[in-house]
Amino acid sequence: MKFPGPAAVLIVVLVWLQAPSFAQSVVLDFVHSEDRSVLARWLSANPEWRLATDRDCWFWNWNANPRTKTDCREGLDRIRTTESKDYQPYYLSADLNGDGTRDIAVFMVSRTDPDRGQIVIFNGPAASSRSTVPAFTLDNSHPYAKSWAFGYFAFHYGPPRPRPYRLLVGEWEAERAIIEPDGKGYRVRW
Repeated sequence: MKFPGPAAVLIVVLVWLQAPSFAQSVVLDFVHSEDRSVLARWLSANPEWRLATDRDCWFWNWNANPRTKTDCREGLDRIRTTESKDYQPYYLSADLNGDGTRDIAVFMVSRTDPDRGQIVIFNGPAASSRSTVPAFTLDNSHPYAKSWAFGYFAFHYGPPRPRPYRLLVGEWEAERAIIEPDGKGYRVRW
């Protein structure tokens, strides 16, 4: 059996090492530049997860018989036209805990099971921190979140809701859970 030469082995190793970072850089394009490093570090340490994107978003079409999953393009376009052109259903960079610095909230999706997801929150200033330990995580195996159809949920934050703003998680244009500050972490009100 003939083994490949050192150059071929080096090329294979370099391509293998670059694959995760290339995928992350593509996914992270919509992420605020100051948040990319902490998310890239967390994703590198947790390769079984990826950031959720618009492609993960869906809702039940109740007008179809039988009901079907429908993507969210139309709803996202409407929100981005009427409310916020930068709206991301699964990424939020805002002062979530009221300490005056931006925090990061993201939905992550399992690479092996697209129905498995989790919310991960990093307290700011995340970009200057070397830590990849989130202040809060909640996955959809939690007893209250078990019924969550992952792609069916999105983040809601800010106006028109009253201050202090809280991170709301729920179906499109509805709230199922409120994630609010609790010391250095967060708690969920169902």
